[in-house]
Amino acid sequence: MSEDATASAASGAVLELHRASATGLLVRSILLGAGVLSTGPFVAVLGIVVARKSPWVATPSTVIAAICTICGPIIALLGVSRSMRSDVLLSAREGGITYERNGKSLQLTWDEIASVSYEPSGAIVFHHRDGARTPVHDQFDVKSAELAARLEELRRKAAFRLLPKPRAHSM
Repeated sequence: MSEDATASAASGAVLELHRASATGLLVRSILLGAGVLSTGPFVAVLGIVVARKSPWVATPSTVIAAICTICGPIIALLGVSRSMRSDVLLSAREGGITYERNGKSLQLTWDEIASVSYEPSGAIVFHHRDGARTPVHDQFDVKSAELAARLEELRRKAAFRLLPKPRAHSM
């Protein structure tokens, strides 16, 4: 893509802005951390009960319980911080589409895009006029099928110079 095309796609007012949903990663990391954390007291109680008949079980169960109690919150916090660092944006601008993922950016002008479609795998696919395809597999704040339809509608409107004028925000 030429620098003029890149500047054109990145220019203009934002018509739509969508962030990737990190809910799945967030919930998964919190549940994993809570599961490991809650295993600690369970192992400790089990060790105390079994230690009445087999005293050698008390020390290993105490160590395992302590490790679970310490590691559970650490696992949850690391997962939450990872989900917060996940930065994926898809914006439709007057000049085209901008897809940003972890500091890297891809810009496509409306003239470069032949169509936008949705695949059953959950990907939004940008079909270029030169035959290339750019799939986007991220899940955004809107269902992928609906988002692909909205972007296709914007692409068609851009082809006829009928894009909506962005609303001015007043303070």
